[in-house]
Amino acid sequence: MNLLLNTTSAEELKREYRRLARVCHPDTGGSDALMQELNLEYQKMKKQLHAPSHNQKKISVGDIVRVNGTLCQVTYVSIYTFIALSLDHRRSAVFDKTTGFAVGNRKYRARFC
Repeated sequence: MNLLLNTTSAEELKREYRRLARVCHPDTGGSDALMQELNLEYQKMKKQLHAPSHNQKKISVGDIVRVNGTLCQVTYVSIYTFIALSLDHRRSAVFDKTTGFAVGNRKYRARFC
């Protein structure tokens, strides 16, 4: 089905799922099979967004990560941290390798693409 593949955040995924559910739900003219497929895809994408993707301890310089929806390139790697430079805004931040969260500001999280 692949209706939810373009979502990059949990909030965006939830919003898109609800929009599609209004259309696909059997009570509003959709079919049971379509709604079940949408539910399965939603659960799968939800797990992918919340699960730690790729082992961040194996990160190396030049890898591409996504930080809150923005593509970034890893420019430096140390034992416990790595630095990611935004390809759009040319800003950089230091991230913890074990959690993926920015050091000093947990609202930013790096994930592998």
